[in-house]
Amino acid sequence: MILIVDDDFDIASLIRISLEKAGLFVSAFTDPLLALERFRSDSSIYNLVLSDIRMPHMNGYEFVSQIKKLKPSVKIILMSAFEFSNSEIFSEIDDFLGKPIALHKLNEIVLRNLKDVPTLNRKSYDNTGETKHTNDYYVP
Repeated sequence: MILIVDDDFDIASLIRISLEKAGLFVSAFTDPLLALERFRSDSSIYNLVLSDIRMPHMNGYEFVSQIKKLKPSVKIILMSAFEFSNSEIFSEIDDFLGKPIALHKLNEIVLRNLKDVPTLNRKSYDNTGETKHTNDYYVP
């Protein structure tokens, strides 16, 4: 399962739809605090986190730091339309994407980062915690 966090509803939705079309299962959030709460509730289902850097309430650096404390083995991809300047975070992430990015390229990078994951969990959750069908998507 992939956890997507981007405060822009349209971007989070597009990424989720694109990854689902690639056969992946995702949870998408526009609020990093809600995403962190979901991750805390069952970190075992997540194999990869894809997060924006600039977000309200908690920036991507803080978010990644909290995620890594909970599950050090989870793959992390950060993305931003702005210059990436925090060199300390490089040790905690697996990849970085500059926005804008073509969706086929994003899918390729995500799949490359998941190549060593033995199995992917097939559940999909929304912000309410309800299990969703894989063809549904919801980002509040």
